[in-house]
Amino acid sequence: MRKASRRRLAAAGLSAGLVLALIPAASATADIYWANEGGDTIARASTDGAVVDPDFIADATAPRGVAVDGSYIYWAHDAGTTGSIGRANLSSPGTPDQTFIATAGLPQGIAVDNTRIFWTQVVSGAGKVGRATLSSPSTPTQSFLTTGGAPCGVATDADETYWANGGTPGSIGDAHGGPPENQSFITATDDPCGVARAGGYVYWTNRGGDSIGRASLDGSGAVEDFVPLSTPAGPCGVAVDGQHLYWTTASDTIGRADLDGTNPEEDFITDASAVQGACGIAVTATQEVTPSSHAFGDTQVGGRSETEAFVVANTSSSPLDVTEVSLLGPNPGDFEMTGDGCTINVTPAGSACLLNVRFAPAGAGLRSAILRVTGSATNSPTDIALAGTGARSSPQAAAPTAAPTAAPTVEDAMCERLRRKLSLRKKLDATKGKKKGVRQEILRRLRLLGC
Repeated sequence: MRKASRRRLAAAGLSAGLVLALIPAASATADIYWANEGGDTIARASTDGAVVDPDFIADATAPRGVAVDGSYIYWAHDAGTTGSIGRANLSSPGTPDQTFIATAGLPQGIAVDNTRIFWTQVVSGAGKVGRATLSSPSTPTQSFLTTGGAPCGVATDADETYWANGGTPGSIGDAHGGPPENQSFITATDDPCGVARAGGYVYWTNRGGDSIGRASLDGSGAVEDFVPLSTPAGPCGVAVDGQHLYWTTASDTIGRADLDGTNPEEDFITDASAVQGACGIAVTATQEVTPSSHAFGDTQVGGRSETEAFVVANTSSSPLDVTEVSLLGPNPGDFEMTGDGCTINVTPAGSACLLNVRFAPAGAGLRSAILRVTGSATNSPTDIALAGTGARSSPQAAAPTAAPTAAPTVEDAMCERLRRKLSLRKKLDATKGKKKGVRQEILRRLRLLGC
């Protein structure tokens, strides 16, 4: 088959796969959550702002920070002499655990990764980041990291922890895994509070400067007014998904802007019953899979192609929980998943997991399937079109066979004898003289036989 034809078949397979991607599947919910410190509730709204639930979690005493993963929502109780971390199941929030973790001080910001939970607090007059494993919440480390004197928000990924040192000008601190701490990781701040880590950036709110800041993961390129707010708002918390960044304000509103900082909607949500002294904010995770489709090309029937790696990136500030990876469509049995690094663990903010797939055609011709990634992401399930061509081995060309040798006839034998006699006669004539008429007779007989 010509290369152009093969390319057309592969393209046709991908087109078929992309159509198959429209197979209906249950989508994950797309929500934002915020802590109403003035209303003692955790509120929830759809990411388009159309549906608002002001009492998603009730009786959360003075909640300040909030975080979500694929299964639970967590919040910080900022009241009393010592506080606590509450937790509830996202699918059944009516029975929350208000004292999931006992903290040594009043918790402010809160963040989760795949196995741990972090919070900021002041313990004996010193700012600290506390930490506990989600599987052993009763044995927390109350002074995991040291912060400035007025810590506020906190964010984490698989390796780094970031926190806001409140005050003017304040700063964003950072630590890799644990101490030593860098309290001046980012200094383009003005009384910072909320912190989020998503994609290749760190984001923070500037309560004093009425803006949202952004910097690269190494702290460079810091822009204090990445999203400048037009009215004094005192932004508190910040969260990010694959399309927008969101923030809460002291003016009891929820704001939103595009990821590049454009198109700010400072009054995205203004429901007075739902936004009451809001600070912490979190959002449902989002995911991006690359490549978004793949053509394996020609592979011998019964053989296997090279393995293709698909990267499932968490593009939000919340952990991503991939719960299922499946093959479906016309020919799912012709593709093999050889590695799944996604369903075995939750993927923290800013991280990614890998899926490995290869083509193993059982039949000839164009084969196609869908690789479907399902989980807690807003854009779940995500479908990847797969295609390949099963090729048959060309039959070996038969070696040319020699024509069979015919059996000698009587005439052939007579001709051979006459030739030998003629040869001998020539020798005798040369040595003993010619014998009259003998050679002529032999020649005549050769002619008669057609020799």
